Amino acid sequence: MPRPTSVAVRGYRAFARPQQLQLRPLTLLYGRNNAGKSALVRLLPIIEASLDLQLTTPLNLDAPAAGDSSFARLTWAHDQLYQMEIKLSWDHAPITSVRYSIKGRDDTHIDELIIMTRAGQRYHASAAPVNVAGRIEYPLKKHGDAGPPLDFAGLLPRAAQPGIIGDLRQQLLALRGRVQWLRSVRARPPSLVEKRGRPPRLLAPAGAGAARVLLQNSAVLQCVAAWYARPEIARELRVAPVSDNHYRLLLGRAGVATSIDLVDTGEGMVQVLPVLVAVAMASCANDTGAGIIAIEEPESHLHPRAQRALANHLCKVAATDNAPVMVLETHSPSMMLGLQLAIARGQLPRNRACVYWVDQDEDGSSHASLVEFDDLGRPIQGWPPGVFAEERQLARELLSVQLGTTGGALTGG
Repeated sequence: MPRPTSVAVRGYRAFARPQQLQLRPLTLLYGRNNAGKSALVRLLPIIEASLDLQLTTPLNLDAPAAGDSSFARLTWAHDQLYQMEIKLSWDHAPITSVRYSIKGRDDTHIDELIIMTRAGQRYHASAAPVNVAGRIEYPLKKHGDAGPPLDFAGLLPRAAQPGIIGDLRQQLLALRGRVQWLRSVRARPPSLVEKRGRPPRLLAPAGAGAARVLLQNSAVLQCVAAWYARPEIARELRVAPVSDNHYRLLLGRAGVATSIDLVDTGEGMVQVLPVLVAVAMASCANDTGAGIIAIEEPESHLHPRAQRALANHLCKVAATDNAPVMVLETHSPSMMLGLQLAIARGQLPRNRACVYWVDQDEDGSSHASLVEFDDLGRPIQGWPPGVFAEERQLARELLSVQLGTTGGALTGG
């Protein structure tokens, strides 16, 4: 089953108006603090967690990405309508899009469902309140259909059946368990890694499980070690046995025999490990990982030189035929420049990457502007001028102060 090619939302967090996010192999989200970048990144794991047959509400609010929230807190708070729309779209699939309208505060339910098929059919269902033994229920029924109500668990049709609803179920099931989310602060690996059972298919949001995957999946270890060995990093990653079932994860300078435990190295080398493992699981390990990877601040604690190495690596993965969808929230100029350079050099087709600039309007709502690139890696539209001008401005101010303090000394006067 193909992956979704875009997700759209309205009434979610600060996104009061409809916003669409294209899911390309490499999709970067930029913007100032508190603009809504993290909310967009976390929307994908919330949707995936809501494809659960045990749910009695449309969205899984117990999912880690929901942040122990309520539906009321997930919705645009200013109008207090407690209403949200979510739309998923696919290319080359029986169902080309599904749109859910979710409504209610204490009685949250799917209020409307619209499905479009590749054959051009439109399936429309809506809910109407019914008093059942003194309790209000909201059965969802197709318009003009006298049949039984549709039965959904979360966002997933509960039972397999032929036709449009069955096709939707199959496409949603293909997404279940295939969204990897990593939060911005990631945990250090253990000093001793135990070899036990099967390695996890997905990492925990803080990156737990990355060391076990390296230990038990040689293809992932090879891909991750290759990144640490890049000239910009010049480190050697290796696994050393301690006992029959316990191993150490070591990182040392290339060409030097002495290594130390990865857990005792710099924060940047530790924080990037789950990022590299998640990407390798999805691209190097025979489809054992996620189809969609959503990461907050993948460059966390990395030096700009290492950030460029990470950007080069992600662009190389995005250019492959079996690339996962990587949605990354970042503030890094090096990531942006690395993406532009890969496009300009012909290493990454420009239609396999895009950037969104996320910003707030005067009323407090947020919007995401799509930024496309030409063949030379130049933004065509949507990229605000002066986004990375702060460093240049600080340098000019510093030079001005230095010149004012030293008189003509700096110019030889």
